[in-house]
Amino acid sequence: MRARQIAIRSLTYYWRTNVAVVLGVATAVSVLAGALLVGDSVRGSLRDLLLNRLGKTDHVVASTSLFREQLAEDLAAQPEFKAAFSTVTPVVIVQGTVTAQNEGRRVAQARVYGVDDRFWRFHGVAGVSGPAERDALISPALARQIDSRAGDTVLVRVQRPTDIPLESLHGQRDNLGRSIRLAVAKIVPDDSLGEFSLEAQQGEVAAVFVPLSRLQEDLEIPARVNTLLVSTGLSPPADAAAALRTLVRRHAQLEDLGYSIESIEPAGVLSIGSAAGLLDAAHAKAATSALDGTGMQASAMFTYLANSLRVGDREVPYSLVTALDLDTIQPPSRLPHNRMTRARSS
Repeated sequence: MRARQIAIRSLTYYWRTNVAVVLGVATAVSVLAGALLVGDSVRGSLRDLLLNRLGKTDHVVASTSLFREQLAEDLAAQPEFKAAFSTVTPVVIVQGTVTAQNEGRRVAQARVYGVDDRFWRFHGVAGVSGPAERDALISPALARQIDSRAGDTVLVRVQRPTDIPLESLHGQRDNLGRSIRLAVAKIVPDDSLGEFSLEAQQGEVAAVFVPLSRLQEDLEIPARVNTLLVSTGLSPPADAAAALRTLVRRHAQLEDLGYSIESIEPAGVLSIGSAAGLLDAAHAKAATSALDGTGMQASAMFTYLANSLRVGDREVPYSLVTALDLDTIQPPSRLPHNRMTRARSS
């Protein structure tokens, strides 16, 4: 008997089993194909949702601290920026609590955007302009959650940005937030960037747009922002992110990074400090390297808050203590032997 005849007789004899196997495989393939189609559809829907919320935003320059609002204009004025990018707009983005004054309903994790007319010009949205001094624009989701309409009054409470960490001894824990009373001028629909968001999420966005100048004034951060939105041009470079990063590094100033240089006269000393209170190792090394060839010498200092200073029965509360190398005060050769020994042992 030939192999072909054996195969045919086997299929004929076990036809019930073979049909079950074929149906099982077909069902499994159908399930997998359907799952792939659904997954691809979900990914596409999420991608479209995210792109609609981003508007014309292609790149973001963001910082945990504040930098100059003028940096946006400094970048836009550069020929390299004009060749690779279209436009840039500064905004302040913080988390806040929005409360409807009449209803008392509250949303604790709302996105608060400090914007002006430049925001909607940046996105090319017609019919919407920046909120007036005492007005606010809210998203449809926020309007539903606090049951607010145009003309209602809302209270927007945001945490005051600070360069000094709140958990440090120098953090101002008693000056945490500001409350801003605003009137709802308009509920901005989704297609007009009412649900603008830089975060990828599927749920609705509770957002409130407040006047940039008003937010800066109330938070005591004049002419400072924490985010730049950047749109690419018609022919962006292959690595637009790297090009933008180079431009920011080239035109950012020390105050944009939270660092300051102060000249102390008549001693002829430069003091390099940080708004956060501490210079990290990388920036301290960069400052020291910058002095090479200048004839100047660097000396590290650490100033912190002491709860008290006590000598005998005399005590001074809350004093600043500065630690530095003894070589800064007097060369080692001029120090008495016992002082050198004590310094080394300590």
